[in-house]
Amino acid sequence: MEYEDFYQVESFMAMHDEEKYVNDLLKSGWKLISVIQFKDDYNAYGKYVLGADKSTFEKRNFQMIRDEENNQDKLPF
Repeated sequence: MEYEDFYQVESFMAMHDEEKYVNDLLKSGWKLISVIQFKDDYNAYGKYVLGADKSTFEKRNFQMIRDEENNQDKLPF
């Protein structure tokens, strides 16, 4: 698999809370390119690199997820 096969490549430093974004994108058709795991005295986390072709990117991407979260977090006033 070559990077030129992808329209968009995203990398995430993720702990447990952020893994929901990686899972969401994988369920939407993004491909896992690489994972690097880190652990220090207090936390374990990973760097995930995902890639998508153009149609998958246009269907679902990280900015869409963030926009949805921002719309849900708005106060009702």
